[in-house]
Amino acid sequence: MSVKMAAEYLEEALHFDQLAAAESDPELKVSMLKQAEACRKLAKRALHDQLTRYRSDVKRLAPRPGLAQRGRGLSAPKRSSVGSFSTTETLTWPTPAAPSSPGL
Repeated sequence: MSVKMAAEYLEEALHFDQLAAAESDPELKVSMLKQAEACRKLAKRALHDQLTRYRSDVKRLAPRPGLAQRGRGLSAPKRSSVGSFSTTETLTWPTPAAPSSPGL
């Protein structure tokens, strides 16, 4: 939504720039250029807010290191290097315990 607002602000800024270019009254021209600059600042603010929300969502949703090792039965990949080659071991899944049969 903020990206759409920023685009609208930039369109308004362009419109004010075009009006100012066609204006012959110096005071009105300066006023229109200030309005165009204000629209650009609003667009910049809208994009900054959107980026801040995006970064916050990425940080909140990113997997945390070591999560797989917290009693979930998974081990994190282990890296080892041999010479100039690098290998990665695969994740190991726990083997389910066989159910005990009562009374047999």
